Amino acid sequence: VVHRKLSVTSIISKFNQITLLDNLKAHLIFELFPTKFVYFCTMAAKDKFHQEPRASLEKDGWIITHDPYILAMSETNYEVDLGAEKVIAAEKEGTKIAIELKSFLGESLAYDFHEAFGQFLEYRIGIEIQEPDRVIYLAMTGTKYEKLMKLTLPTKAIERYKVSLLIFDPEQKTILQWIKK
Repeated sequence: VVHRKLSVTSIISKFNQITLLDNLKAHLIFELFPTKFVYFCTMAAKDKFHQEPRASLEKDGWIITHDPYILAMSETNYEVDLGAEKVIAAEKEGTKIAIELKSFLGESLAYDFHEAFGQFLEYRIGIEIQEPDRVIYLAMTGTKYEKLMKLTLPTKAIERYKVSLLIFDPEQKTILQWIKK
């Protein structure tokens, strides 16, 4: 039997290669490294598609002002993936947006949306408190958007709760559609 000493970073990397629920990953890491737990939990994981929508926004004339955009609530900080501004015209104020990026790479698109939707609604409330003139968008690829719109509950939830969407093409790094609710 050959034993290898693994660093904490390599173990985390191995965990990230396995499809486990985030809370199960956190529990396992805590059991292995209780003194490192706070450090790992404060590191925000970026979605698979992060640079692509960012590049799409920049290509469309947006200036990325925050990466990530921090929602500073009294109890903790939350990280929305991107903050951006675009000046509509010289005589008008700039339009400010926040983008929550979602890859939807889990085994169940419906479950992935369920998680993303809850997170999006919490972030929207936080942004309304912190910076009410900023509009939050849920960003996803065109392929995932088409699949998601075939599901009844996500479609109804998007309509009922007026979820603004940013649909992008990760390969072309272009924005396909803005859906503002």
